[in-house]
Amino acid sequence: MSQMLYMTDEAVASGHGLPFSLFGFATVFFVLALIMFVIIIFGKIFGTAAENKPSKKAPAPKKEVKVETVPIAQTVESIPVSNDAAIVAAITAAISAYRSSTGEGSFRVVSFKKRK
Repeated sequence: MSQMLYMTDEAVASGHGLPFSLFGFATVFFVLALIMFVIIIFGKIFGTAAENKPSKKAPAPKKEVKVETVPIAQTVESIPVSNDAAIVAAITAAISAYRSSTGEGSFRVVSFKKRK
């Protein structure tokens, strides 16, 4: 065999493996650069076609929300602790009223836990 097809211990020890390593690194970076340019070209070709299309949906008109200031009461009424169901109902109604006024829509309860 006049050509060396595999690396022996002598070739590695004498530094003949360096050209093979550099050739391998160069090949990998060349392929990566080639893939990068292909992606850039595809982006230029297919990206401009999507940008030039008019959108089918018209933007929704923004609603103006009227904010009223309410004077804060000086005294706070204490709520009995045993009235948990009424407190939960009041908080749920307040959240629902707020969400419907801002246009965020409704919400649904996804979990029920029974208390002892």
